[in-house]
Amino acid sequence: TAWHPASAWAALTDLPGHRGLQVLGLEPAAAGLSAEGSAGDGGMEAVVVVADMRDRTCLELAANLQHRYGALCRFLDFCDDTGLNELLAAHPDIPRAEICRRGGVTAVLPEGVYFTSLEEHSQMLFYELSYRLQLAPPSFAFAESIEREYLQPLRALRAAEACSGGLHGGTWEWWWETPEALQLVSHSLARHKFALLDGFLPEAEWRDLAADARREFATRRMTRGAKLSGLASSEAAGDVQNVDVKPRKWTVRGDYSSIWQDEDPKAGANRRLVRALDALLARLRAAGGYGGSRKAVADRLAGADFREETMVACYPGADRARYHPHIDNDRSFIYRVLTVIMYLNEDWCAEEHGGQLRLFNEASLPLPPPAELGAKYDVTPQGNRLLLFWATEEVPHEVLTTRRDRFACTVWYVDGAKSAVDANGAVRLCSHLQPVAPLTRDEALQRAAASSGQLEVLRTLAACLPRRRPDGSTEAEEVVTRAVLQGGAGHRFGPHRCDDCGAQATCGAASVDGAAPGWFCAVCWQRWAAGLGRLEGPEASETNAAIG
Repeated sequence: TAWHPASAWAALTDLPGHRGLQVLGLEPAAAGLSAEGSAGDGGMEAVVVVADMRDRTCLELAANLQHRYGALCRFLDFCDDTGLNELLAAHPDIPRAEICRRGGVTAVLPEGVYFTSLEEHSQMLFYELSYRLQLAPPSFAFAESIEREYLQPLRALRAAEACSGGLHGGTWEWWWETPEALQLVSHSLARHKFALLDGFLPEAEWRDLAADARREFATRRMTRGAKLSGLASSEAAGDVQNVDVKPRKWTVRGDYSSIWQDEDPKAGANRRLVRALDALLARLRAAGGYGGSRKAVADRLAGADFREETMVACYPGADRARYHPHIDNDRSFIYRVLTVIMYLNEDWCAEEHGGQLRLFNEASLPLPPPAELGAKYDVTPQGNRLLLFWATEEVPHEVLTTRRDRFACTVWYVDGAKSAVDANGAVRLCSHLQPVAPLTRDEALQRAAASSGQLEVLRTLAACLPRRRPDGSTEAEEVVTRAVLQGGAGHRFGPHRCDDCGAQATCGAASVDGAAPGWFCAVCWQRWAAGLGRLEGPEASETNAAIG
């Protein structure tokens, strides 16, 4: 509830903004405000709140902020030209019109990101302030233990392999394939839920990958992450996705990304990356006679026979981009097992550039506030560093504000058997995902299927669906999936005459939607679903029109 002294309200009627602040016990923003601000002796950076101090609603919100967060907030009246000029000089990328609003409240974070329309939607600012006030940074002692127990020994192994002039006589292609390195990675994953590998790729390979990522962003081929998020702007008040893409305005996620397909002939660097990643996964799954952490990790990865194609992402420094706490299994049919991130940033300095990936302690869903989660470890996104962690609520994480363009490639490994029993998961297996090498797609489907009947369904679905990037199912895919998965009297496998092309085919499905009754071969289903052709069976016009 809003707080203010009841006796003070009558005195505010004819007072200028600063005097109104003083009557309510609010401290104005100090003169000479820097880009980092100040929050007194506590060492926290101040959040500047700009409000119309002649408006009752604005004053009540300002008083509430002062009551809850004290010196973490500094206050300016929207008519205080001197204070506003100093604020905007420190943050020249913020439009003045967004900050100075009659009857409104805005706020500017120390890193130069702003909120607006807080008089209507203040919940995100309260979240942000609580985060800053209550969340303790990760333990320095824990970071030291990770360095001592894992990173230093792994660096020593890499240096030893480099000095030996070869990888054990050609036994291994990469230095991290040695049993000692795999043991360290498995132990870290089993005990701490994450693992780090520095120097994952040869120098020339990761630099080629970084150059491709920079080119992808520079040529505007990336899509803004907020457009891909499961949280649509209409589902949450306060424009948490910054729908109009205003520079420096607060948003849940500020990344841009695109998908690099395995088959892309121009993506040679990515093919080398996924070949190395699949090899690492195969090594981690091959526990052999090992026990303990090696076996525990191998058991968890046993069903991870598929992977999503590489997502390459940029967090623009000019936007102060960030991605707030989340987990990677954010939808019920995803069935991700392991997240793997390859960082592509040369000479990254966490103190100067920010952009760390913050790992939180294990949680249950729905995720509690960050302060309740507790910060566990901050990963600096330095070039040629590989990060692995479980893609579950065991590892909530966020990307901290970045002050320099930050690039990374992410690959998710997916459980095939769990996906196969879910209609949406099965579509992903058969249309969106890649089998993990050295498995072929059919071998991976065989491992995912619980029975011969389920395998036949998966094979038919894979034949009928077009291959494409995983950005959500289309209506056409849903029609195909219903035809293949629902079965029934009009559905059967085996030789049949296609009601579209007229050919005899052994793989296909009968429509179960009624608008286009008939049996169609896999080639015709795939061509139709991809939009390259139209089914011509009896009464097919209604279905074709519905799909567009």
